[in-house]
Order: sequence, then structure tokens, then C-alpha cells
Amino acid sequence: MKAHHIEKYTSIADLIERSKGLCDGSKKGKWTSEHPPLTPMAGYFKSTYPQIVQSLIAGDIAYVAKAERMVAQLKDVELPSTFGRRRRRDVVGTRCNMGEYMAGSPTCMRRKVTSEDDTQPLRIAVDMFISCAFTPQQVEARGLAILALLVKIMQFRPVELFVFCESRDNWDSNFQAIQLCEINSKPLDLATSAVALCDADISRRIFFPLLVEVVTDGSLCPPKAGREAQVVRAELLGLRENDLLIESQTLGSYDLSNPVGWVDKQMETLKERLTVE
Repeated sequence: MKAHHIEKYTSIADLIERSKGLCDGSKKGKWTSEHPPLTPMAGYFKSTYPQIVQSLIAGDIAYVAKAERMVAQLKDVELPSTFGRRRRRDVVGTRCNMGEYMAGSPTCMRRKVTSEDDTQPLRIAVDMFISCAFTPQQVEARGLAILALLVKIMQFRPVELFVFCESRDNWDSNFQAIQLCEINSKPLDLATSAVALCDADISRRIFFPLLVEVVTDGSLCPPKAGREAQVVRAELLGLRENDLLIESQTLGSYDLSNPVGWVDKQMETLKERLTVE
């Protein structure tokens, strides 16, 4: 079996178009409204497929308002400027501009120099694989904390947001299936981002059925844990050195009893990573 299977969607509209037929129940697939079977945890499905699609299209500013109230409680943490490499004119360099050379310009060469760059977008990828043991209310709480983190980061630089869902295969633990969707990010659509992060059914009504079609036996397993798995995951998702990866939530790894503290910690960690001596 190949090492991984990844499908990328450039927008929420692209994801919705791909999910039609399979996720709305009009086409028989491995995942149905009865799979997994309902448990004593009431409300496994919060919305129908048409409802979650409508929510994603319309967005929800109520979530954004809640996140902004959380931002007001955060510590005063400022992100530093990032550093990039830019080309500039010089008398020496690795490349020659022939037009300027023919015109006799003494600075016809081009060389790269390190410079501050506050406009470089920060990519944030959020894994929406969340254990079935968590209620929609718990998923919403997690999403609000992540949304507050986005709002705080956007005070300093642009953000490109990706939501994804990943599963291993029961028969081959090395096989990774990933569904990745970019949220409209120019500028970031916070109302749509809020629904994608806070509503459990983007996973359970859309991502899970798409994943189940790819894995061998139709069973979903939590992604691998550990630093090595994180590195592989970041490479598959196209994340760069300073980009932020927020991992899946499973039993034992889910603790948002102090969401404000969680966001503060994320900001402090990000500040350390972005600071260049």
C-alpha cells in the first residue's frame, strides 16, 4: 500500500462540491448516518449535512464575538518581525541583470540579503480529527480557543488557515489518509473559519465520510503521535519552519479547562520560534 493519500481543497466551496453525493446520503458509501452507532453520548451529530453546508457558506459571527471576548483576557504578547531573504541591486552578486549591464549600471548584479518582513503570512493547520468521545460542546470550546488564537495573531501579521482531518489505516499503520481544506484567507474569513473550527460536524458529516472511503476497512484511527510523525505531517501539509500545526484531539490529550491559558502559551511559544537572534 502507498504511504499516504492526501486530497487538497482550495476553498470551502471546493470541499462542499467534492462531498456532495457521498456525504449527503444520496450515494451509498461506507459511512452512513448510523456509522459509528449512536452511543449514550447524546448529540453525536449536531447538524444534518444541508445544515452544516449552509453554516459553512453563511459563517457565524456569534462565534467570532465569543473569541474576541477571550482575546480581551489574554496577556500582552507581541509577535516579533519575521526575517526573509530579498534580492537587491549591488556591484557583486549571484545574478546579473543584462539590461542594466548593457546600459553600464554599476549595480547590475543581484544578491540576497536578510531583511525584516511583517507581511509574510503565517500558515496555521488545524487537525479536526476529534475523538467520538467528545461532545459537540467540547469541540466548540476547543474551536473557540483556536479562533481566539487566530484573532490574536492577526493583530501582527496575515494568517492562512487550513483545516484537515487525518486517519491511519487499521491494516497498515504507516498509511496516512488526509483531507485538507484551505479557508478563504485573503483576508481570512473569520465567520467561515469559526464554523469550520467550532462545529463538530465539519468532521463528522464531511471529513469522516471522505476519509472512510480511502482507508482499507472503513475504520478511522487517530493519527500517529510523536515528533517524527509531526514532521512527516507538516511536510505532507506543506508547512514551513515557522508555521503552526495544531494536532488532533483524542482521549488523554484534550484539556481546555483553561482556554485563555492555552492561547497565552501558544503565543509565547510562537514568539520564541519567530525571534531571530
